[in-house]
Order: sequence, then C-alpha cells, then structure tokens
Amino acid sequence: MLQDILFLDKDQTLGDFVIEGCGLYSGTKSFLEAQKQLGRALYVATTAGEGGRRHLKDIDQFLSGYFGSGQIDVTVRDRLYVLPDGAIHKIYDDYKERKEFEPPEKRAALDRESQERGERFSKLPYGSVKRNSLQKEINAFFEYWGQLLHRETKVPFDPSTEYKNPYCKGSMKDLYLARKLISPQNYQDQRTVMVGDYGDSLGYASDPETPLVVISQKVREGKWDQVTRIVNYLFSDPENKPWQMFDALFEDNEGTKNKRKINFYKEDYKIEVNKHQGRIIYCP
Repeated sequence: MLQDILFLDKDQTLGDFVIEGCGLYSGTKSFLEAQKQLGRALYVATTAGEGGRRHLKDIDQFLSGYFGSGQIDVTVRDRLYVLPDGAIHKIYDDYKERKEFEPPEKRAALDRESQERGERFSKLPYGSVKRNSLQKEINAFFEYWGQLLHRETKVPFDPSTEYKNPYCKGSMKDLYLARKLISPQNYQDQRTVMVGDYGDSLGYASDPETPLVVISQKVREGKWDQVTRIVNYLFSDPENKPWQMFDALFEDNEGTKNKRKINFYKEDYKIEVNKHQGRIIYCP
C-alpha cells in the first residue's frame, strides 16, 4: 500500500523563529491540520538541530516526525551504513577502530610508536627511498590499527554497506535518506512531496522523486490555499506518484525546455525542472 508523506521545511516555511520573529505563519496550523485529516504523514525536514523542535510545540500533534540536521544534513551528520534488513545505523555506534579494543597501556604504546615514526618521516628528504619506504610502513600501521571492527563480533566493517545517496551531490537535506529512515524496506512505496522556501530549490535534488513546492510571501501572509491546491493535485491520483503528476503537468503546459507557467485556480504558478534534476513548483 502506498504511503502519502508531506515533508516540511521549518524556518521561513512554517514560520519565522528568529529573535523577535512572528512564530508560526498565519494559516500554517490550519493547513497542517487539513493535510493530516487527508491521511498524509507530516514530517519536518530541516537543517536546524534538534533544539528547533521547541518552535513547533503548537503543531506537534499534527507531525509524524522531525528530521533535523543530525539526521539528514549531509554536511554535519555522522557516517551511516545499511543493515541487511534495510535499517540505517551510525557506523560509529556499532563499530570502532581495532586500536580501541586494546587496553589503555597498549593504546598509549601504539600512539607513541605512531608519533615516533611521524617524527622520523618528517626529517627524511622528499622522494628519498627511506622516506617512501617509511610512508608504506605508516600506511600499513594505520590500515591495520585504524580498521573498523564491530563492537560485539569484531567482524571488519564492509565499506560497500556505507550509505550513499545516489542523487545527492550538493544538497544539504537528504530526503532520500529521510524516506529510508521512515520505511527502510518499503520506501519505494511512498508518495512524497516537499513544501519549502526558495533556499530549498538551490543545489542538487537529494530525491528527484519528491517534488518541491516553494512558498511565496503571499503564503507567509496566510494564503496557504495556494499550497493546498498544488499539494492536493500532486497527491490526487492514487495510481500515480507525485513526481509523475508533476511531469504530466509540466508536459501539458508550454514554455522553455526547463521552465513553464501554469494557471491553477486562476493563479499563475511557475514550474521548473532544474539542472540538478529537481522538480519545483513556485507559488505566486
């Protein structure tokens, strides 16, 4: 069964939470309540930290989850790997370097050995036979003692299991990862849409199958019906995913190769497939 999921940016989308900001924008709560009543799961996807949850206490009852910077921000989150059942764990929660299994005195001796070898290396001439030979020795030392072993089984870490987004080359929010965290095995059965601000349209699309609806100043002033119409359209056909609905809308309207204008409920929206594979709709 397909699962409908709406991702939501926090800052400058749901509200303004900086000092002296207005808090939640007018109409935000009603929009979320209506989306929840339609059976959609609502997840915040933000580069703010876990502390940002406190800004959302008035709408927490509508949210299914919160993905903050420590989970989906590719610039700060920990390295991850995928278990056989599809679950995603932090590598360093389950693995540690071989050296860390040794008693304190052994680790101290290894550190002294490493430091001594580094001091000898720094004094040798560049390109010399001795320097090249010592470099190989240093590499072998770190390859052995720095190898990651499972904390319980001591089985070496398999680098092929490390999590990598097949799309994300520069985006900060990893929506593909968020989808897998929600449903490790059934993430491909999800129908997903993201609502964010202009900043979310920049950079590479971390999940091209999740169209982005960019809010406008009019939305911030309370015209959430502009978002509702587009989101409801993208979810309207149970036989198609939102990205397929987006593509149909794009093809049905004229414009340049990558940009079109559409008239929806007598209002003009801009629609774009950007150079980074992102499917984007801009509210008027």
